[in-house]
Amino acid sequence: MRIAIVLLLAALPAAAADPQVEWVPDFDKAFELAKERKCPVMVCINSNDGEKASEATAKEIYRDPEFVELSKSFVMVVLSVPAHRESGPCPRFGIVTCAEHLHCWQALAAKYGDRFVSAEARGEMISPQHAWFASDGTLLARKEYWMDKRELLARMRRALEEKEKGPGEEGTPEGSPPAGTPLSDAERNDLARAEGKDREARRMAMGNLLATEKPAARAAMIELLRRTNDAEVKCDAIRCLGRAQVLDARVPIEEHLEHKDAVVRSFAAVALEYLAQKESIEPLLKRVKKESDPVARKNACRAAGACGGPVAHEDAAAALLKTLNGDKQNMVRKHAALSLRSYTGEKAAPLVRTKLEQAALKTKDRAVRGGIVFTLAYVGDPKTTEPVFRKILEDQHDDNGKNFVRTAMRILRGESGDFGRGAWFLFWEDRDDPARRDDIPQDAGRGDGR
Repeated sequence: MRIAIVLLLAALPAAAADPQVEWVPDFDKAFELAKERKCPVMVCINSNDGEKASEATAKEIYRDPEFVELSKSFVMVVLSVPAHRESGPCPRFGIVTCAEHLHCWQALAAKYGDRFVSAEARGEMISPQHAWFASDGTLLARKEYWMDKRELLARMRRALEEKEKGPGEEGTPEGSPPAGTPLSDAERNDLARAEGKDREARRMAMGNLLATEKPAARAAMIELLRRTNDAEVKCDAIRCLGRAQVLDARVPIEEHLEHKDAVVRSFAAVALEYLAQKESIEPLLKRVKKESDPVARKNACRAAGACGGPVAHEDAAAALLKTLNGDKQNMVRKHAALSLRSYTGEKAAPLVRTKLEQAALKTKDRAVRGGIVFTLAYVGDPKTTEPVFRKILEDQHDDNGKNFVRTAMRILRGESGDFGRGAWFLFWEDRDDPARRDDIPQDAGRGDGR
């Protein structure tokens, strides 16, 4: 009897232990493993310790047996900035060390840049956030903020379907309505309100429709976008389709880059930035070249950057560099520089780094140089970029500017995560941008935050 009790007690810790996700500690090696295993990469961004949604995701969902089991169909990567332990497995995520999940954070920021940067946080990545990639680095899908377990599992299953079918073809996750499910009476009422004059009610109705995950609801919203002649309705439809990351809407949104109204063109560019599909790079760069409105041109630059990533061709990088060096508007030049943060492919990266280092020493405009420094912090080479930063420090005469460059040097060396609110002055004009001002915190300052 005593022996049986001892054996039972010995077995208890293993039975009681939480299931653990097999996190891969190296961001770049994750894609190598994905090619070997012929499966997608799932990236989990979870960096706000103490924040309710991040806590629940990290401590409950990531330890849930159903989530852990489904995660075996992916190469799993977790990103976080806070250090929870100096050595050994991270107590928050397990398996990986805190140094490893911080290194993965830095690698994602360097490779994919603005695809994962929050409009609200001014340079900080949204957390919690989840993204799914093909093994070649193509972004299959991304979802910001809180998801309960059911929604997250459904999106994981959809990502597996996307891997089989190819980017741009949306599958229907388990638990979602069948493809042929028609709109309900309530949804048809929402569709009618989506064309109304009350902006708040209109946006709420559009959000309700897209939240159903019904293919019929997505199709109805896309048809509404194409049908309506009301520019305000078009802008809200584009906005909602982009933020809901409806990949089916990419082509009709790209068509609105040619709309006669510059505000509609701006909304279309911002929505394509959210969708972050490489197919949008060419139409966006065409818009940059012929766009007469500086705000719309700035947004097209930013979107071309977000759609780039490591899959972007060097020709696209060259086009943005040409805008940086030749545009008449400093606002556009600055955002052309910022957009290049994600151009880290083998052919594009050396071109970007060299040209940005040259431009950083030539430009006299403080904001343009700030955009260049921001990008070089992530794509630069310490051997050639740090001397450029030191030269800029010698020319700086204000403490804010010096602190910004010092932060860039720390990031370049791999010593800190990101700029955070220190990058605010690069984005202050978003308050005057109809396509972006809804994302600006009401209590945020302007300029350098003064």
